[in-house]
Amino acid sequence: MWGDRAKNGKEAKQSDAKRADHPANPTSTLLTPAQAVAVTPPPSTVSTPTATHAALPAQSAHVPSVPRSVSTFGPSVVFQGTLRANEDVVIFGAIKGDVHLPNNIVTVEKGGRIDGNILAKGVHIAGETTGDVFAQYISVKKAGSACGNLVAPKVVIEESALFKGNVDMDSQRVEEKLAKLEAHGLRADAKNSSSNAEHKATHTTKELAAEPV
Repeated sequence: MWGDRAKNGKEAKQSDAKRADHPANPTSTLLTPAQAVAVTPPPSTVSTPTATHAALPAQSAHVPSVPRSVSTFGPSVVFQGTLRANEDVVIFGAIKGDVHLPNNIVTVEKGGRIDGNILAKGVHIAGETTGDVFAQYISVKKAGSACGNLVAPKVVIEESALFKGNVDMDSQRVEEKLAKLEAHGLRADAKNSSSNAEHKATHTTKELAAEPV
């Protein structure tokens, strides 16, 4: 009997010791400062989002086009002599003489007039021209009137426009003629062209008059 009590007391002490080492409620365990430091979880690191800048496409440098320089002759202007320039010319008035602009454009507006030969890069006729025209392209507008030869690889004569003369659109011959005119001037070749045009026009008129009505 006394042996059983001693045995039971010994087991009770062992059970109490186990309970002390392993408490039933872990949350109520008191930790020493050293243990608290050892088990303290590291501070949580919060990643701060960094601002990302998307690479912008490189913008191509825009070079504004330089506007073409233009000289305008108003309705009250009357110019006599050879007109030479390194810029485009717009004519509302009157030019009595040749126009020499091999690298630029001549525009004869409605009411404008040129009595002379024209050498230019391009010629637009909405007014009146009397004389031969040499260019890379020529356009006679419906309100325009052109009396003389038109020599250019590209010629446009709109419906109802007035035209009297010959048209030469042979590219090779025109290029040769333009080069000759730029080198030696308008007058020599233009006189021959005008005389040939007048001869052909007179000859055609006589033939028409001879035909019975």
